[in-house]
Amino acid sequence: MERTAGRSLLRDPVTIGLLVYGIYQLALGLVMVFAAGWFFRNVGPFGVRNDHYIRDNASMSLAFGVAGLAALRRPAWRFPVLAVFALQAAFHAVNHLYDIGRAHPKRDGPIDFVLLALSVVVLGWLAWRAASEERTP
Repeated sequence: MERTAGRSLLRDPVTIGLLVYGIYQLALGLVMVFAAGWFFRNVGPFGVRNDHYIRDNASMSLAFGVAGLAALRRPAWRFPVLAVFALQAAFHAVNHLYDIGRAHPKRDGPIDFVLLALSVVVLGWLAWRAASEERTP
């Protein structure tokens, strides 16, 4: 990786966040495509299993993963990509809050919501950092 302003990009929180979130989204999307049943049983046991809708959601995760990794090489993409990631996580958290009592097992509802809310905070902070870095010459 390049060095910029005397620090390694591998130590830059925005770079690390994009790398981790990009890989996570790619992995999540691939699991949903190739192991929809496992995903439903172990990650998203809400309602009735529907492999088509699981794979539909996989398409979003795969696109997010590609965009996150592409933003590693395109600094101008960092803020908009992270802002969209944060917005999607916020909408996802609100949906889980709405369905908090419908998770199976029941304890997963609050856990899922808290983890999603934390991801909103982290992604929002990373987006703020990326916007700040764009303004700094």
